[in-house]
Amino acid sequence: MREHSTYLTSVDWSADSKYIRSTDGAQELLYFNIPEFKQDKFGKSNTVDTVWATNTAKFGWHVQGIHHSDEDYTHINAVCGD
Repeated sequence: MREHSTYLTSVDWSADSKYIRSTDGAQELLYFNIPEFKQDKFGKSNTVDTVWATNTAKFGWHVQGIHHSDEDYTHINAVCGD
């Protein structure tokens, strides 16, 4: 995943295996379309109704509200949801 600017912190697969989303140490959340084998720059909106097989990303809609507004995103080390 050369699109990330630093080390990966999580990788999640969609239940249908069409997307992966990944986060990195710079707090980037990126989406990749597996059938096209490329980054989907509109992945956040294109995957709104996607069911995720794993939920380990500490950024995104599924964890909205867990971070305080004055936080630098290092206070939460891991998440896991279903």
